[in-house]
Amino acid sequence: SVMSEAEEPKVEGSAVAEQDLKEDVEEEAPLDEENEQLVDGVGGNEDGGEKLSKRELKRRANMPKFLEYRKRKRAEERQRKKERKAAMKASGMGEILIKPKPKKMAESECKMRLVVDMAFDDLMGEKDRRRCISQLTFCYSANKKAEQPTQYHIVGFGGPSRAIFDGNGTYNNWDVTLHAEPLEEVIPREDVVYLTAESENVLTDLDESKAYIIGGLVDHNAHKGVCFKKAEEKGWAHARLPIDEFVKMQSRRVLTVNHVFEIMVLYWQTRDWEKAFFTVIPQRKGATKKDEESPLLAVEEGTVEEEEASVDKREAEEMEDAQSIAKGEINGEPAEETDE
Repeated sequence: SVMSEAEEPKVEGSAVAEQDLKEDVEEEAPLDEENEQLVDGVGGNEDGGEKLSKRELKRRANMPKFLEYRKRKRAEERQRKKERKAAMKASGMGEILIKPKPKKMAESECKMRLVVDMAFDDLMGEKDRRRCISQLTFCYSANKKAEQPTQYHIVGFGGPSRAIFDGNGTYNNWDVTLHAEPLEEVIPREDVVYLTAESENVLTDLDESKAYIIGGLVDHNAHKGVCFKKAEEKGWAHARLPIDEFVKMQSRRVLTVNHVFEIMVLYWQTRDWEKAFFTVIPQRKGATKKDEESPLLAVEEGTVEEEEASVDKREAEEMEDAQSIAKGEINGEPAEETDE
Protein backbone atom coordinates (compact mmCIF):
# COMPACT_ATOMS: atom_id res chain seq x y z
CA SER A 1 0.00 0.00 0.00
CA VAL A 2 1.04 3.62 -0.57
CA MET A 3 2.35 5.42 2.53
CA SER A 4 0.70 8.68 3.55
CA GLU A 5 2.62 11.94 3.91
CA ALA A 6 2.70 11.50 7.71
CA GLU A 7 4.29 8.05 7.36
CA GLU A 8 6.96 9.22 4.92
CA PRO A 9 10.42 8.82 6.52
CA LYS A 10 12.35 12.04 6.74
CA VAL A 11 15.42 12.23 4.54
CA GLU A 12 18.10 14.33 6.12
CA GLY A 13 18.89 17.38 4.05
CA SER A 14 16.19 16.69 1.42
CA ALA A 15 14.54 20.07 1.95
CA VAL A 16 17.91 21.78 1.76
CA ALA A 17 18.80 19.86 -1.39
CA GLU A 18 15.48 20.67 -3.04
CA GLN A 19 15.84 24.36 -2.24
CA ASP A 20 19.44 24.40 -3.43
CA LEU A 21 18.43 22.85 -6.75
CA LYS A 22 16.26 25.89 -7.39
CA GLU A 23 19.17 28.18 -6.59
CA ASP A 24 21.74 26.48 -8.86
CA VAL A 25 21.45 29.20 -11.47
CA GLU A 26 21.94 31.99 -8.95
CA GLU A 27 25.39 33.28 -8.09
CA GLU A 28 26.39 32.31 -4.57
CA ALA A 29 27.63 35.11 -2.30
CA PRO A 30 31.30 35.00 -1.18
CA LEU A 31 31.88 33.04 2.02
CA ASP A 32 34.40 33.36 4.82
CA GLU A 33 37.59 31.36 4.51
CA GLU A 34 36.61 29.12 7.43
CA ASN A 35 33.44 28.07 5.56
CA GLU A 36 35.39 27.03 2.47
CA GLN A 37 36.57 23.46 1.92
CA LEU A 38 38.56 21.64 -0.73
CA VAL A 39 36.94 18.93 -2.85
CA ASP A 40 38.54 15.46 -2.73
CA GLY A 41 41.62 16.89 -1.06
CA VAL A 42 42.76 18.65 -4.20
CA GLY A 43 44.93 21.71 -3.61
CA GLY A 44 43.44 25.19 -3.20
CA ASN A 45 43.55 28.20 -5.43
CA GLU A 46 47.30 27.99 -5.85
CA ASP A 47 47.24 24.65 -7.65
CA GLY A 48 43.82 24.94 -9.30
CA GLY A 49 41.74 22.89 -6.83
CA GLU A 50 37.97 23.47 -6.77
CA LYS A 51 36.92 25.30 -3.59
CA LEU A 52 33.37 24.71 -2.32
CA SER A 53 31.41 25.93 0.67
CA LYS A 54 30.27 23.65 3.49
CA ARG A 55 26.73 24.18 2.26
CA GLU A 56 27.61 22.92 -1.22
CA LEU A 57 29.48 19.94 0.22
CA LYS A 58 26.47 19.06 2.34
CA ARG A 59 24.17 19.42 -0.66
CA ARG A 60 26.32 17.07 -2.74
CA ALA A 61 26.54 14.55 0.06
CA ASN A 62 22.75 14.50 0.46
CA MET A 63 21.98 14.49 -3.27
CA PRO A 64 21.80 10.67 -3.72
CA LYS A 65 19.34 10.43 -0.81
CA PHE A 66 17.29 13.30 -2.20
CA LEU A 67 17.11 11.83 -5.71
CA GLU A 68 16.02 8.47 -4.32
CA TYR A 69 13.42 10.20 -2.15
CA ARG A 70 12.05 12.17 -5.12
CA LYS A 71 11.94 9.08 -7.32
CA ARG A 72 9.97 7.20 -4.67
CA LYS A 73 7.54 10.08 -4.17
CA ARG A 74 6.83 10.34 -7.90
CA ALA A 75 6.26 6.59 -8.16
CA GLU A 76 3.81 6.77 -5.25
CA GLU A 77 1.96 9.70 -6.82
CA ARG A 78 1.58 7.80 -10.09
CA GLN A 79 0.23 4.83 -8.14
CA ARG A 80 -2.28 7.07 -6.34
CA LYS A 81 -3.49 8.44 -9.69
CA LYS A 82 -3.95 4.92 -11.06
CA GLU A 83 -5.93 3.91 -7.97
CA ARG A 84 -8.14 7.02 -8.22
CA LYS A 85 -8.86 6.32 -11.90
CA ALA A 86 -9.65 2.67 -11.13
CA ALA A 87 -12.02 3.72 -8.34
CA MET A 88 -13.80 6.24 -10.60
CA LYS A 89 -14.12 3.67 -13.37
CA ALA A 90 -15.55 1.09 -10.95
CA SER A 91 -18.13 3.61 -9.73
CA GLY A 92 -19.15 4.62 -13.25
CA MET A 93 -17.60 8.08 -13.00
CA GLY A 94 -14.72 7.11 -15.26
CA GLU A 95 -16.89 7.24 -18.36
CA ILE A 96 -17.56 10.92 -17.64
CA LEU A 97 -14.24 12.09 -16.25
CA ILE A 98 -11.73 10.14 -18.34
CA LYS A 99 -11.31 11.72 -21.78
CA PRO A 100 -11.39 9.37 -24.74
CA LYS A 101 -8.08 8.85 -26.49
CA PRO A 102 -7.81 11.11 -29.58
CA LYS A 103 -7.94 9.26 -32.86
CA LYS A 104 -4.90 9.05 -35.08
CA MET A 105 -5.26 10.06 -38.73
CA ALA A 106 -4.91 6.42 -39.78
CA GLU A 107 -7.88 5.50 -37.56
CA SER A 108 -10.13 8.32 -38.75
CA GLU A 109 -13.14 7.76 -40.97
CA CYS A 110 -12.30 11.05 -42.71
CA LYS A 111 -9.90 10.51 -45.61
CA MET A 112 -10.09 14.07 -46.94
CA ARG A 113 -6.65 15.65 -47.25
CA LEU A 114 -5.98 19.13 -45.88
CA VAL A 115 -2.63 20.30 -47.19
CA VAL A 116 -0.59 23.36 -46.24
CA ASP A 117 1.71 24.47 -49.06
CA MET A 118 4.91 25.86 -47.52
CA ALA A 119 6.51 26.93 -50.80
CA PHE A 120 6.46 30.65 -49.94
CA ASP A 121 9.44 30.97 -47.60
CA ASP A 122 11.13 33.47 -49.91
CA LEU A 123 8.15 35.85 -49.52
CA MET A 124 8.39 35.97 -45.72
CA GLY A 125 10.89 37.32 -43.23
CA GLU A 126 12.01 35.50 -40.09
CA LYS A 127 9.18 36.90 -37.94
CA ASP A 128 6.46 35.86 -40.39
CA ARG A 129 8.01 32.43 -40.85
CA ARG A 130 7.74 31.89 -37.11
CA ARG A 131 4.15 33.10 -37.20
CA CYS A 132 3.43 30.64 -39.96
CA ILE A 133 4.91 27.79 -37.91
CA SER A 134 2.67 28.88 -35.02
CA GLN A 135 -0.31 28.65 -37.35
CA LEU A 136 0.73 25.11 -38.32
CA THR A 137 0.64 24.31 -34.61
CA PHE A 138 -2.91 25.65 -34.33
CA CYS A 139 -3.88 23.52 -37.34
CA TYR A 140 -2.49 20.44 -35.62
CA SER A 141 -4.35 21.31 -32.42
CA ALA A 142 -7.66 21.67 -34.29
CA ASN A 143 -7.17 18.41 -36.16
CA LYS A 144 -6.23 16.47 -33.04
CA LYS A 145 -9.33 17.70 -31.20
CA ALA A 146 -11.62 16.63 -34.05
CA GLU A 147 -13.73 13.52 -33.53
CA GLN A 148 -12.67 12.38 -37.01
CA PRO A 149 -9.38 14.11 -37.89
CA THR A 150 -8.59 14.91 -41.50
CA GLN A 151 -5.44 13.75 -43.27
CA TYR A 152 -3.07 16.63 -42.47
CA HIS A 153 -0.14 17.13 -44.87
CA ILE A 154 2.53 19.83 -45.08
CA VAL A 155 4.26 20.01 -48.48
CA GLY A 156 7.18 22.01 -49.88
CA PHE A 157 8.56 21.93 -46.36
CA GLY A 158 12.30 22.09 -46.84
CA GLY A 159 13.26 25.75 -46.52
CA PRO A 160 14.08 28.06 -43.59
CA SER A 161 10.66 27.44 -42.02
CA ARG A 162 11.50 23.73 -41.74
CA ALA A 163 14.63 24.61 -39.77
CA ILE A 164 12.46 26.59 -37.33
CA PHE A 165 10.02 23.69 -37.14
CA ASP A 166 12.74 21.10 -36.53
CA GLY A 167 14.24 23.26 -33.79
CA ASN A 168 11.30 22.43 -31.53
CA GLY A 169 11.54 18.83 -30.34
CA THR A 170 7.81 18.52 -29.58
CA TYR A 171 7.00 18.60 -33.29
CA ASN A 172 8.72 15.24 -33.74
CA ASN A 173 5.73 13.55 -32.10
CA TRP A 174 3.06 15.06 -34.36
CA ASP A 175 0.55 12.92 -36.21
CA VAL A 176 1.11 14.77 -39.49
CA THR A 177 2.69 13.87 -42.83
CA LEU A 178 5.61 16.11 -43.81
CA HIS A 179 6.96 16.41 -47.35
CA ALA A 180 10.05 18.31 -48.44
CA GLU A 181 8.89 17.81 -52.04
CA PRO A 182 6.69 20.46 -53.72
CA LEU A 183 2.94 20.06 -54.01
CA GLU A 184 3.04 18.90 -57.64
CA GLU A 185 5.24 15.94 -56.67
CA VAL A 186 3.03 14.86 -53.76
CA ILE A 187 -0.60 15.35 -54.83
CA PRO A 188 -1.93 14.26 -58.25
CA ARG A 189 -3.10 17.23 -60.32
CA GLU A 190 -6.65 15.91 -60.60
CA ASP A 191 -6.96 15.80 -56.79
CA VAL A 192 -5.87 19.39 -56.11
CA VAL A 193 -8.30 22.14 -55.10
CA TYR A 194 -6.32 25.25 -54.14
CA LEU A 195 -8.18 27.51 -51.72
CA THR A 196 -7.80 31.17 -52.66
CA ALA A 197 -10.00 34.21 -52.04
CA GLU A 198 -9.55 35.42 -55.64
CA SER A 199 -11.17 32.34 -57.19
CA GLU A 200 -14.55 32.76 -58.90
CA ASN A 201 -15.44 29.18 -57.91
CA VAL A 202 -17.40 28.92 -54.67
CA LEU A 203 -16.79 25.86 -52.49
CA THR A 204 -20.26 24.56 -51.64
CA ASP A 205 -19.37 21.12 -50.27
CA LEU A 206 -16.32 18.95 -49.67
CA ASP A 207 -15.24 15.94 -51.71
CA GLU A 208 -13.41 13.30 -49.69
CA SER A 209 -11.39 12.25 -52.73
CA LYS A 210 -9.87 15.73 -53.12
CA ALA A 211 -6.90 17.43 -51.47
CA TYR A 212 -7.71 20.98 -50.36
CA ILE A 213 -4.64 23.20 -50.40
CA ILE A 214 -4.01 26.17 -48.08
CA GLY A 215 -1.16 28.52 -48.93
CA GLY A 216 1.34 28.65 -46.05
CA LEU A 217 1.89 32.38 -46.22
CA VAL A 218 1.69 35.22 -43.69
CA ASP A 219 1.44 38.15 -46.08
CA HIS A 220 -0.45 41.05 -44.43
CA ASN A 221 -1.94 41.65 -47.92
CA ALA A 222 1.57 42.29 -49.30
CA HIS A 223 1.31 39.35 -51.72
CA LYS A 224 -2.36 39.40 -52.62
CA GLY A 225 -3.33 36.83 -55.22
CA VAL A 226 -0.08 34.84 -55.13
CA CYS A 227 -1.85 31.53 -54.40
CA PHE A 228 -4.43 32.16 -57.14
CA LYS A 229 -1.65 32.96 -59.61
CA LYS A 230 0.22 29.78 -58.69
CA ALA A 231 -2.89 27.63 -59.12
CA GLU A 232 -3.57 29.17 -62.54
CA GLU A 233 0.01 28.67 -63.71
CA LYS A 234 0.07 25.03 -62.57
CA GLY A 235 -3.34 24.24 -64.05
CA TRP A 236 -4.80 23.28 -60.68
CA ALA A 237 -8.47 23.56 -59.76
CA HIS A 238 -9.16 26.34 -57.27
CA ALA A 239 -12.05 27.62 -55.16
CA ARG A 240 -12.89 30.09 -52.40
CA LEU A 241 -14.70 29.52 -49.13
CA PRO A 242 -18.34 30.74 -49.26
CA ILE A 243 -17.67 33.53 -46.76
CA ASP A 244 -19.54 36.19 -48.74
CA GLU A 245 -22.61 33.95 -48.92
CA PHE A 246 -22.88 33.68 -45.12
CA VAL A 247 -20.89 36.47 -43.49
CA LYS A 248 -20.62 40.26 -43.53
CA MET A 249 -17.21 41.49 -42.39
CA GLN A 250 -16.49 44.93 -40.93
CA SER A 251 -12.73 44.53 -41.24
CA ARG A 252 -10.35 42.81 -43.63
CA ARG A 253 -11.57 39.48 -45.01
CA VAL A 254 -8.12 37.86 -44.86
CA LEU A 255 -8.02 34.71 -42.72
CA THR A 256 -4.95 33.00 -41.32
CA VAL A 257 -3.80 29.53 -42.36
CA ASN A 258 -5.19 27.99 -39.17
CA HIS A 259 -8.54 29.80 -39.49
CA VAL A 260 -9.08 28.29 -42.94
CA PHE A 261 -7.92 24.89 -41.68
CA GLU A 262 -10.26 25.01 -38.66
CA ILE A 263 -13.21 26.09 -40.80
CA MET A 264 -12.63 23.14 -43.12
CA VAL A 265 -12.33 20.68 -40.22
CA LEU A 266 -15.47 21.99 -38.53
CA TYR A 267 -17.50 22.01 -41.75
CA TRP A 268 -16.51 18.41 -42.39
CA GLN A 269 -17.84 17.47 -38.95
CA THR A 270 -21.07 19.53 -39.11
CA ARG A 271 -21.78 20.17 -42.81
CA ASP A 272 -22.79 23.68 -41.69
CA TRP A 273 -20.81 26.58 -43.22
CA GLU A 274 -22.49 29.22 -41.09
CA LYS A 275 -21.64 27.41 -37.86
CA ALA A 276 -18.07 26.84 -39.04
CA PHE A 277 -17.54 30.50 -39.93
CA PHE A 278 -19.00 31.97 -36.76
CA THR A 279 -17.21 29.46 -34.54
CA VAL A 280 -13.79 30.17 -36.04
CA ILE A 281 -13.69 33.75 -37.38
CA PRO A 282 -12.39 36.10 -34.64
CA GLN A 283 -15.09 38.39 -33.30
CA ARG A 284 -12.68 41.32 -33.53
CA LYS A 285 -13.33 41.24 -37.28
CA GLY A 286 -16.93 42.30 -36.60
CA ALA A 287 -18.49 39.38 -38.47
CA THR A 288 -22.30 39.32 -38.77
CA LYS A 289 -24.73 36.97 -40.44
CA LYS A 290 -25.97 38.10 -43.84
CA ASP A 291 -29.50 38.67 -42.52
CA GLU A 292 -28.44 40.61 -39.41
CA GLU A 293 -27.93 44.36 -39.14
CA SER A 294 -25.74 44.72 -36.03
CA PRO A 295 -22.33 43.07 -35.63
CA LEU A 296 -21.74 40.31 -33.12
CA LEU A 297 -19.04 42.49 -31.66
CA ALA A 298 -18.44 46.13 -32.57
CA VAL A 299 -14.90 46.79 -33.70
CA GLU A 300 -12.91 49.84 -34.62
CA GLU A 301 -10.30 49.85 -37.36
CA GLY A 302 -6.86 50.36 -35.89
CA THR A 303 -3.47 50.85 -37.41
CA VAL A 304 -1.52 47.96 -38.90
CA GLU A 305 0.88 48.19 -35.97
CA GLU A 306 -1.97 47.93 -33.45
CA GLU A 307 -3.46 44.93 -35.22
CA GLU A 308 -0.10 43.16 -35.41
CA ALA A 309 0.46 43.78 -31.69
CA SER A 310 -2.95 42.26 -31.02
CA VAL A 311 -2.08 39.26 -33.21
CA ASP A 312 1.20 38.73 -31.35
CA LYS A 313 -0.56 38.76 -27.97
CA ARG A 314 -3.34 36.45 -29.12
CA GLU A 315 -0.93 34.01 -30.75
CA ALA A 316 1.15 33.83 -27.58
CA GLU A 317 -1.97 32.91 -25.59
CA GLU A 318 -3.26 30.40 -28.14
CA MET A 319 0.18 28.83 -28.51
CA GLU A 320 0.10 27.61 -24.91
CA ASP A 321 -3.04 25.59 -25.60
CA ALA A 322 -1.78 24.23 -28.91
CA GLN A 323 1.62 23.25 -27.53
CA SER A 324 0.06 21.54 -24.52
CA ILE A 325 -1.54 19.14 -26.97
CA ALA A 326 1.64 18.45 -28.93
CA LYS A 327 4.11 18.66 -26.07
CA GLY A 328 5.17 15.43 -24.43
CA GLU A 329 3.17 13.25 -26.76
CA ILE A 330 4.99 10.12 -27.85
CA ASN A 331 3.39 7.88 -30.46
CA GLY A 332 -0.02 9.25 -29.57
CA GLU A 333 0.38 8.59 -25.83
CA PRO A 334 1.13 11.13 -23.08
CA ALA A 335 4.77 10.84 -22.07
CA GLU A 336 5.39 9.46 -18.60
CA GLU A 337 7.21 11.83 -16.28
CA THR A 338 10.81 10.76 -15.93
CA ASP A 339 12.79 10.64 -12.72
CA GLU A 340 15.93 12.08 -14.18
